[in-house]
Amino acid sequence: MYCLDPNYELNIISYDWGETSWVGIADANNPKSIRLNDWFEDDDNTDGKYADYDYIELVRVVLHEFVHTAGVGHYGDCVDEVMSNADGKDLQRTHLNGGDKAGLNYIY
Repeated sequence: MYCLDPNYELNIISYDWGETSWVGIADANNPKSIRLNDWFEDDDNTDGKYADYDYIELVRVVLHEFVHTAGVGHYGDCVDEVMSNADGKDLQRTHLNGGDKAGLNYIY
């Protein structure tokens, strides 16, 4: 991975945080961190918001939160972007799209 800062530090914490409103959450401060909520991986979670949570969704969440640690926010209505928070977004998207890359390029 290419990083502008050779001292870039990222902590990834996976834990059962319970029934929250988030699957993953990022902190762009130093040290940068991503928290993943294992509660959503629970096989018994058949009636929750993310009952169909699977490995592909985990990859998308990690990528989404990683881009947050770089300073990129949400896009309101771009459903094809990893950084979308719009209803109807593609939950199977596991690569950066044009808008995601443009956001990173704007910052860096």
